[in-house]
Amino acid sequence: MHKMIIVLLLSAFLSGCLDMDLEMTILDDGTVETTMVQKMARQLYELTPDVQKQFCTEEGAIKTVDEETVFCTLFASTTLAAISEANRGEADDMGMAQAIRIERLGDRRVKLIFPLDLSEFKEKMESLPSPEPRGPSPVDAPSPEQMQEVMRVAFAGHSIVLMIIAQEVLTTNGQIENAGKTAKLVIPVTDLLSGSPELPDRFVAELRY
Repeated sequence: MHKMIIVLLLSAFLSGCLDMDLEMTILDDGTVETTMVQKMARQLYELTPDVQKQFCTEEGAIKTVDEETVFCTLFASTTLAAISEANRGEADDMGMAQAIRIERLGDRRVKLIFPLDLSEFKEKMESLPSPEPRGPSPVDAPSPEQMQEVMRVAFAGHSIVLMIIAQEVLTTNGQIENAGKTAKLVIPVTDLLSGSPELPDRFVAELRY
């Protein structure tokens, strides 16, 4: 329960994805439309057959390619009512709703909470098997420190972006943009890998729709 965001982060990382944007829009009637876009360098995609087998294989996923980037786009739709039911454990098919908590505040105001148990993400990453040594001697095998540095360089400048769009953003622990209509949280991938203590354990936004 409430682990889908972590699953998405890990899936994106393991599939070679370098950036991920998740945008949730709350419409006036309480409909919640979500779009997730994963992006990776086309050169990396074309050079790694294993990544090609894993990338953008989810049901309903749409893969597009331009000169430099391969995109994978997923769409989902639910309602604030369905999210409330999922929070109470009353929904049979919770889908994306299971990744979110909701608090109704009245007067068309809600608080949305994305749990981000990033310690679990770090534990999953640390549990991945180390690469097999190459060369005639174990001396040739990269140390964990060397592997961490390689990963840090590879993912530098890349990020996971979470956005919630509504009629008005009242408060958030992220940034407020788009003339007060968007709450945004940017998570640098290198901070995920290093377990930065500055990373929040949740993304929270109080909104009016």
